Amino acid sequence: MEFLRVTYDVGGASCAKDALMRHGGKEYAFMISGRLGVRIGFEEFELGPGDSISFDAQSRTGVDGGQQAGGGYLGGGEPAQR
Repeated sequence: MEFLRVTYDVGGASCAKDALMRHGGKEYAFMISGRLGVRIGFEEFELGPGDSISFDAQSRTGVDGGQQAGGGYLGGGEPAQR
């Protein structure tokens, strides 16, 4: 598993709200700063420092930096099983 430090500025996003992404495998994230919105399918979450999340990457997902804070997380993923 490879880990990445990911940051979003205020107003930044991983994709358009009507174009959520998906791929194989499983994803993990641990928030280190700020606040980020996370959308998984039809559910929405707001994460802050110390929060963590994991999900099946086949689910449609998106991340946004909101209009107030932006934020950063350490993220990792497992490839899809063959």
